[in-house]
Amino acid sequence: MDEMEKEEGEYVPFYNIAGGPFPIPQTYERVFHLREHSCSANNLVREIAGEGENDEQVSKSLETVTSLMFDQEKFQEVEPLYRRLLKVEERVLGMEDEGTMATVSNLALVLKKQCKWDEAEVLSRRDLEASERVLGVDHPDTLISVGNLGLLLDEQGKLEEAEALYRRGLEESERVLGVDHSDTLRAVNNLGMLLKEQGKLEEAEALLRRNLEGESKISGADHRSTLNARGNLGLLLMKRGDKSGEGMVRDVLSSLLSPPHSLLKTHAWIKKFSQAVEL
Repeated sequence: MDEMEKEEGEYVPFYNIAGGPFPIPQTYERVFHLREHSCSANNLVREIAGEGENDEQVSKSLETVTSLMFDQEKFQEVEPLYRRLLKVEERVLGMEDEGTMATVSNLALVLKKQCKWDEAEVLSRRDLEASERVLGVDHPDTLISVGNLGLLLDEQGKLEEAEALYRRGLEESERVLGVDHSDTLRAVNNLGMLLKEQGKLEEAEALLRRNLEGESKISGADHRSTLNARGNLGLLLMKRGDKSGEGMVRDVLSSLLSPPHSLLKTHAWIKKFSQAVEL
């Protein structure tokens, strides 16, 4: 980015990160630009110009940039870019194109990360309804949409509807993907953790033990997903008054904080387990 730094407010050419500059140097500057403004915390707010021209190039470049910024957890900055990408895709590809649907899902996740619950829920419901209609109720991508909406409702405390979605997602994942598939195990874990919060401890324990066994089988005992599964079972045992649970959680914390995992203390798993043992 150093070579692209300009005075505030000046338009500068945008380069396709994946493939260099646009193929037609004479036109790319007027097609798609990156405008940088300084803002708090030294972040960048990017606004896109050139609507309607060379939509395919704009869309591909936006897909690259949004993916990169999402991975960097720049959720506030990437939100307007996802909105711009969605606008282009809706116009060019249509409302129910798979690419458009993926952007709807990604924008919903970005909004959830910022606790913009209402709009995130609207978009998640739109994504699920479109996936059911276009892909079918048992398509793997539809099952992901089921899980995403369930998680969103779970985090808002809408536990009954979240539970129904988790159960649906688990049942269909078992049938379509198999009982040992990673997505199925994720559904097992999500339902188990929700039931734990609802106080349905017996069923929750059975699910969390199943998840730990499955993760150990497909990923290995020291994989971070297996450690998370072990820690979640420890949380459940703590809630049941089983003293072995705290030891499990502490052991998991130690492993996740140490090489080769070396998770930061700000990681969601670390915060979850640390709070449980009051570290």
